[in-house]
Amino acid sequence: MLFRSSEWIIGWQDYRLDVDYRGEMILFTQKYNSNGETLWQDGGVMVGPDGGNQNNAEDQIAPVMFPTNDGGVICVYQNFMNGKVQYYGQRLSSDGELLWNERGILIAEGVRSAGFCSDENNGIYISTTLHGQGGINNIFINHLNSGGELCWSDSLEGI
Repeated sequence: MLFRSSEWIIGWQDYRLDVDYRGEMILFTQKYNSNGETLWQDGGVMVGPDGGNQNNAEDQIAPVMFPTNDGGVICVYQNFMNGKVQYYGQRLSSDGELLWNERGILIAEGVRSAGFCSDENNGIYISTTLHGQGGINNIFINHLNSGGELCWSDSLEGI
């Protein structure tokens, strides 16, 4: 949940699109004013398309949200696909419009752990840990800018 001046943005996962009852959660966000009135579409804005970011996605979970300077939000979440953890990011405008393509931006995949923090300029920094050879963990960093571009490496691993 984020608070900015007199507005709140919250994110949640629910099963409303799980018509086959497979336990698939989809991530939604909603913006409220100080009177508790919704400012975005009824039912919230779906952060990823139906069924997650990929066909046959299993879940969109563990949202982490960062306010943007323009009254919107960056939402980072886990997506499970074929037993593999993926991390996606999506930026929403102050009006709830998806700004980084419909599917969001794949920012990490198959990592042991990931951490995120705002860059205070409508982007985020990403830290990931990968399990390397000989049981040694390797730590990588990357930057996702306000336009949804990975800046420090073409690889999802980062530098």
